[in-house]
Amino acid sequence: MFPTVLELAGIANPLAGELPGRSFAGSLFWEKTWEEEEVVIFDEYGPVRMIRSREWKYIHRYPYGEHELYHLSDDPQENINLYGLPEYEEKVLELRKKMEKWFLQYVNP
Repeated sequence: MFPTVLELAGIANPLAGELPGRSFAGSLFWEKTWEEEEVVIFDEYGPVRMIRSREWKYIHRYPYGEHELYHLSDDPQENINLYGLPEYEEKVLELRKKMEKWFLQYVNP
């Protein structure tokens, strides 16, 4: 929200290089759509961290699980947990690595 509010107010973002996020102001006025770009959402609640893109959602519970992986394109209601299935092991590793990198960069331990 912060980058969007600043852009709408016509104020330069002094923390653009330090904080995550980007402005969606152009999408609000149909100047551009974010559908063509990768949008990733990170979230943290209690001992749980999550990464979500248009296609995938990975939930990691610290320290021991029950972790979850959903292919949102095929399962938008998140009924089928794919975590633990061998064919999705690489996807889990990819998402977990991306999630942990983001939290290391932006979250105060």
